[in-house]
Amino acid sequence: MKQVNINIDRRVFNDVYFPILKNESRYLIIYGGAGSGKSVFIAQKHVLRCLSEKKHRFLIIRETFKSHRESTFKEIIEVLERWKIKHLFTINKTSLSIKCTLTNSEIIFAGLDDVEKLKSISGITGIWIEEASETFEEDFNQLDLRLRGITQYYKQIIISFNPILKTHWLKSRFFDATADADITVLKTTYLDNKYIGEQYKKVFEILKVKDRRYYEIYCLGSWGSIKEGLLFKQDFYTEYDELPEDCKGVIYADTQLSKDGSSTSDFTAIVKLLYSPSKSKYYVQSIVKRFSNSNELLDAVMSLKDETVRAVGFDGHYTQQIVWTNLIRSYCQTHSIPFQQPLYCRYNVDELAKNLQYSYVERNILFPQNFRDTDEGAEFCSQFFSFTSKKENKKDDAADALICAYQLIHERNIATNINYADLMKQVLKR
Repeated sequence: MKQVNINIDRRVFNDVYFPILKNESRYLIIYGGAGSGKSVFIAQKHVLRCLSEKKHRFLIIRETFKSHRESTFKEIIEVLERWKIKHLFTINKTSLSIKCTLTNSEIIFAGLDDVEKLKSISGITGIWIEEASETFEEDFNQLDLRLRGITQYYKQIIISFNPILKTHWLKSRFFDATADADITVLKTTYLDNKYIGEQYKKVFEILKVKDRRYYEIYCLGSWGSIKEGLLFKQDFYTEYDELPEDCKGVIYADTQLSKDGSSTSDFTAIVKLLYSPSKSKYYVQSIVKRFSNSNELLDAVMSLKDETVRAVGFDGHYTQQIVWTNLIRSYCQTHSIPFQQPLYCRYNVDELAKNLQYSYVERNILFPQNFRDTDEGAEFCSQFFSFTSKKENKKDDAADALICAYQLIHERNIATNINYADLMKQVLKR
C-alpha cells in the first residue's frame, strides 16, 4: 500500500462524536434531533476507515436508492472535498460508489426498494443504515445476516435516525432489551453541533414557540410521538364545492382484499388525491369498502382514473408486486386496455403521517361537499379522525391510503409546495 501522510485536525469533528470515532461495537446507534451533525460524523468515520484500513466494502442503506444522491453520497463527497483528499478516491456518479485508491476500500450505496440488487452485493464489511426509522425490522434482520464471517477489521452496523414513535421497532430492539447485546448508543441534538450556524438556530427557536411538542421530538430527539392523541382532529376538516381546473394528482390503493366479505373483514381504501397549483390545496376523492376479489378492486381504481391522474400507486410490500402485476395484466387483457403497471410503494406510514398532519391542520386538505353524509365518506372519516398510529389502530386503511397518496404526489413532483415538516427536514437535514 502506498504511504501517504494525511493530517486530519481533531477540530473538524464535533466534540460529542470524537469519543466514538474508533468505536468497534457491533451496533453503533446514533440518534437524536435534527441538525445534530449525525450524518456528517458517520460520513467522516467511513472516510477515515477507507483511508486507514484495506479492502473494505462498506454498504450504505436507505429506504430508496435514489435518495442517496442528495444525502449520504453527497455527504461523503463533501467530506473528501473539505479534507482536500478527493484526488485519493475514484467516484462513480452513475452507480454511486466511492473507492480509495490507497487501500482499495470502497463505499457502495443501495436502497431497500431494489431487493434483487441488494442480494447481489457480496463481501460486505460494514453497514450504515441512514434514516433507519423509515425501515422495517425484517429489513434490518436481513442486513444483519449479511455482515458475517471473519475479516481483518471489526464489523459494524451504524444506525442513524431521528426518533418519532415510542412503538417503533428500533426502540424495542435496541433500547428496551439490550442486556446481552454489543451495542453503543449516542444521543445528540443541534445543541451539540458547533457548525450549525445562527440561522439554523433561529429556525429551531421559531419551532420551539410554534409547536413545543414537535420541537421536543424532532429537534431534541425525545422518544415519544408527534401523534400522541389524534393526528387528524375533526376541527380542521374542510370541504370543497368544485375542483379547480388545474388539478392533477395520483391514485393510491391499499390492496388488501376482504377474506370473507363479512363486517369484520378489512376495508380497502383507494384515494385519489389531486393538487391545484393555483390554490395550493389538495383535493380528496376516495372509495372505502370491502372488495372480495381483485377485479372489483381494479374496477374501483379505474372508476377514479381520468386525465387528471398522473400516477397510480399500490402498496408494494413483500410478494404483492408480483401478484398484483399478474392480476393487473390479466384485467387489462380482459377489458382490452393497455397494460399499465402501477408504482409499488414501500412507505412507513407512521414516519410519514406528520407530513400530512401539517397540511391538514393548515386546512389545505379538502374533502368533497357533504362527504361525511355518505356511507363511504362516513367510514373514511371515522377511520381518519381516530387514527393515532398504524400499530395502534386496526381500522387505519383510510388514513393509511391518504398518507401514502400525499407522499406519492410529492415524490412525483406534482405538488410543488412544501409542507412545514418537509421544509424543516430540508433546512435541518444534518
